Amino acid sequence: MAAGEERGYDAFISYSHRLDAAITARLQSELERFAKPWYRMRALHVFRDQTSLAASPHLWTTIEEALSDSGWLILMASPESAQSSWVSREISWWRTHRPMNHLLVAVTQGEVAWDESAGDVDWGATTALSKEALGHAFTEEPRWVDLRWARDQGGSLRSGDPRLQDAVADLAAAIRHVPKDTLIGEHIQHRRRTLQAAIAVAAALVVLLAFAVTAAFIAKGQRDRADQENIVATAGLLASTAVSLTRSHPDLAQLFAVQAYRLDPGNSQTRAALFATVQADPQVRRFLQAPGPVSALAVAPGGRVVVAGTRNGWVRGWNLSTFTPVSYGRMTGPVTGVAVSTDGSTVAATTGPAARTWVHGRAVASRAAPPGTRFTAAGVSPSGNVAAFAAFPELDVLSTTARSWRQAELDGFGTWHRGRPPQVTNLAVPSDTELVALDGRYGSWRRLVLPSLTAAGAARNTFGLSRYPAYTYALSPAGTLFTHSYVAAGASLRVLSTRRSGPAAHARPGGRLALALAISQDGRWIASEDASGIHVSHVSEPSQPATPPRSYPGAEPIFSTSLAFVGDSSTRLISASGNQLTLWDLRQYSRIGQAARIPMSWKCGRVCPGPRLAIQPGGQAAALTDSNGNLLLRAGLGPAFGTIARIATGGTEELGLPLWSRTGNRLYVFGTGLSVVAAGGKGRAVMVSKDSDPPQALALSADGRHLFAVDATGTVRIGPVPSGGAAPPRGASPSGGASPSGGASPSGGAVVPGPPGIRPNAALYQRQAAVSPSGARAAVIDQSNQEVYVTNLTTRRIWRVPGVKAFELAYSGSRLVLQRENGNIDLRNADGTRVISSVQAGTPWNYGNIAVSPGPAGQVLVAGERADGRGILADLGSGYLLGVFPIVKVSPYQQTTMAFTAGGRSLITVTEGNRRSSVGVLTQLSLVPAQWIRVACTTSGHSLTPGDWRRYISATPPPRLGCAR
Repeated sequence: MAAGEERGYDAFISYSHRLDAAITARLQSELERFAKPWYRMRALHVFRDQTSLAASPHLWTTIEEALSDSGWLILMASPESAQSSWVSREISWWRTHRPMNHLLVAVTQGEVAWDESAGDVDWGATTALSKEALGHAFTEEPRWVDLRWARDQGGSLRSGDPRLQDAVADLAAAIRHVPKDTLIGEHIQHRRRTLQAAIAVAAALVVLLAFAVTAAFIAKGQRDRADQENIVATAGLLASTAVSLTRSHPDLAQLFAVQAYRLDPGNSQTRAALFATVQADPQVRRFLQAPGPVSALAVAPGGRVVVAGTRNGWVRGWNLSTFTPVSYGRMTGPVTGVAVSTDGSTVAATTGPAARTWVHGRAVASRAAPPGTRFTAAGVSPSGNVAAFAAFPELDVLSTTARSWRQAELDGFGTWHRGRPPQVTNLAVPSDTELVALDGRYGSWRRLVLPSLTAAGAARNTFGLSRYPAYTYALSPAGTLFTHSYVAAGASLRVLSTRRSGPAAHARPGGRLALALAISQDGRWIASEDASGIHVSHVSEPSQPATPPRSYPGAEPIFSTSLAFVGDSSTRLISASGNQLTLWDLRQYSRIGQAARIPMSWKCGRVCPGPRLAIQPGGQAAALTDSNGNLLLRAGLGPAFGTIARIATGGTEELGLPLWSRTGNRLYVFGTGLSVVAAGGKGRAVMVSKDSDPPQALALSADGRHLFAVDATGTVRIGPVPSGGAAPPRGASPSGGASPSGGASPSGGAVVPGPPGIRPNAALYQRQAAVSPSGARAAVIDQSNQEVYVTNLTTRRIWRVPGVKAFELAYSGSRLVLQRENGNIDLRNADGTRVISSVQAGTPWNYGNIAVSPGPAGQVLVAGERADGRGILADLGSGYLLGVFPIVKVSPYQQTTMAFTAGGRSLITVTEGNRRSSVGVLTQLSLVPAQWIRVACTTSGHSLTPGDWRRYISATPPPRLGCAR
C-alpha cells in the first residue's frame, strides 16, 4: 500500500522549489497547526515533497499516489511556478482526476486578473498562472489568497504575523468546510487552552520546588514570567482577531483592538491592530446596532432621525445628533418598508401581510394587506399627517390626525419579463397634498393628488425594453427623480423625472454593479454601493459628459434601499449591512485626523520637487513652500489646525527648503534666495543672500549655532546660522559658511566636497540628500543610478553603500533610513553598511518622500507613500508595519510631502493642487494611541459583551469589558 493510502492527505502543495520553498514550508506548518486541539498531532495532514517524500527511484509515481490521496490542491502561484514543468504536470493530473473547485490558489508573486467578458483568466495581464496548465479551467473568477507580501520575508516569516494567520484561515476554512469566523474562533480557543495547560504545568512545578530554600523566589519568577507570557499571548490573539474582523465586523474589530492594546501597550502588534481598525473606512462617523438583520431603512427629510426595520420584525429609530435609540415596536415577520416624518414623531412600517403606524411612540393604526397581495413600501409626509402603504395594485393612505383611510387602484402599470407583475418598491410623500409611487422593476410611476387620490401624472415601463427587470432602484425624497441599474457592468445610471419629459440626465456609477442606490434631496447627486465601497456621482444634464464618481471603502449592502443621504447633505450618508447601520461623512479625511484646504497650485508639469515642509519645534505651526518655489505659507497645527497665513511670494525657486531654529522663534527659507523670517514665522521675509544651487537637505547642530547644507552633488557646506542682518559679501555660501576652498572643521565654516562623479538629474526629483542631526554624517543618492553614498564630515571619508539602490533617504538620530527600489524601508547604522531592521512597505512611489521620527518606547516611526497613492506608517524599531493612511489626491503626479511633529505625536502631510484646481490639502493625523482608543470607543457605539468574548476568544471573559475608562 502506498504511503499516501496509509496516511491520507487533506491537501497537496504544488510550488516552485527555487523561490517559494521557505514560504511553503511555513504555510504547511501553519496549516497543520491552525485550530489544532492539544491532544492531536496536527489539524490537517498536508503533503509537501520536501517533508513527505521518502527516498524512492520512482519519483513521479510517488507524487501521483500522493495527489490521488489528497482532498485539495494548493497552488503556490508565481511566474516561476507558472514556468515549472513539475507544477504543470501536477495541475494537469488534478484537472483530469479531481474537481477544479478543490483547487486553491495562493499568489506569492506576480498578478492574477479575470476577464469577465471572456469568462476566463485574463491571460494578457496574468503572470502568476500558466495558460497551458489552467486555460479555461475556471467557470467563475477564482478566489485567491495574497501572499506576495511574504516573499521578501524569506526565512524570517513569523508565525504570529496576522497577515499570515488570515491567509492560513482562508485556506483551512475551505479545506475543512468550516466558516472562516468559526475556524478563527476555534483556533484562538485551542491556543488559549494550550497556554492554560502550560501555565498549569508551570504552577505544578512550582509546588514541587516549594520545599527548596529558594522556592519563594523561584515561584515568584516563574509566576511573573507565566503571567507575562499569558498577557503577550492573549494580547496577540486579541490583535489577530481584531484584524481578521476589520471587514466583516468593524465595530467589534475596534473593540478587540482596544482590549489588545490596553493589555500589552508596548507590543507593536497591538499598536498596529489598533491603528488599522480605526483607520479602516476613514469616513465612518458612527456605527449603530440594530436588534436584528436590517431589511428596511429610512431617513427623516431633515436628517434628524433614521429608522430601520429588521428581518425579525423590530422597528427601531435613532436620533442622529445624540444617537439615542427609540424602539417603536415589533411586528410579525420581516419588515419590508419603513418611513418617518421630519421630527421623527410619525413612523410607518410594513411586513408582507400587515402595515402599522406609530405617532409619538404609540401605535395608532394597523392595516392588513388585501387578499392575494403583500405590502412592499411605506411613505410618510414631512409633517407626519399622512402615511401611505403600497400592496400592488392597492394603495392605502392614512390620515394620522383623523385616523381615517382612503384607498386607490394603481392601474396602468406595465408588466414584462415572463409575466412578472409590477411591484411598488418606493413611495414618496413630499407633502400632505402629493404622493409618488414607483415600480422599481420596470420604471412605471404614478403621481397622485392628496387627499382625493386623483392622478396628476403617470408613465409606464420607462426603463425601456430589457431582458431582465432593473436590479436596483431609487426614488428621490421629493419624488421628482428616480434611477435604476441593470446587471450590465459599467452602464451609465439614467436619471429620469416625474415632472418633465425629454432626454434623461445621467451619472457615472462606481464599481461593477450597484447593489444599492440613493438620490440626494436636491437631486444633484447619486450614491451607489457595491462590494468595493460607496461611490458618489454628480448628476449631469443629457448634453454634458458624466464626471467620475468619488469612491470610498465601505461595507457591502444587503438590499436595494440600504443606502440613503442624510438630510439635504450630499456628503452625509447612512448604510445598512447585517445588524449594523453606518453613518458616513464623506468630507471627513480620517477618524483620527483632519484635512484643510491650502492655496498651493501645481505649476511645474508632470515631475516636480513637490511642496517643502518644516514643523516648528513644539508642533504649533508648519512652514510650507510650494513646488515652484515662489510661495511661503505658515499653517497652524494642533488646536489651531487649518489657519493658513501667506508670509511671502517671490520668483521661481527663490523660496526653497524651510528650516526652523532650535527654539522655533526664527524661520529660514533656503532657495535661490535665503530669507530669514523672525517672530515664529510671522514676521517679514528678508532676503540675505543669493545662490543658484539651493540645498537639498538641511540640519542644525545640537546647539543650534551651526548649519549643515547638502546640495544635489553631495557637497556639504558648514557654517554659522544666518543672523537675518545685512546681506553677506558676494560669493559667500547660503549658509553663511566659507567658500568651497574654506576650512576643514565642522565646528567652523567649511565645505566638504561630495562623492566624485555624481550627476544631478534635473528632470527627476527625489529626496536625494540627508544629514544627521549631529552633523557627523551626510548621505546622498546618485540620481543617475540610485546608488547611495555616505560622507564622514569629520574625516571627509566617502564610501558607497554596497548592494543598495534607493529612492529616498533620511536620518533618524545617528541611524540612516533608506527606502529601496524593492519597497523595503531599512533602518541602518550611521554608515549605512549594516541593516538593523527592515519593513516591506509595498511598491514605493518614487516621486514622494519619507518622514522619520523617534517615537515612544524606542520606536523609530517612518511614513512614506506607496505607488497606489496611500501612505504607510511603520515602526522601524521593531520592524513592524503599523498600517496605511489616506493621502488626498486625484492625480498620481500630485506631489505629497510629510513630516512628524516632535515625538511622533502627529503626522503632517501637504499635497499640492492639480491641473483643475489651485487648492492643495494639508492633513494632520494623530499618532497618539489614547486618541485612537477614544475614537474606537465612540464610533463603535457599544461595548464588548461576554458573548462576543466567548465567541472569538475563550469561554471565560474578563470581568471588565467596557470600552471607555
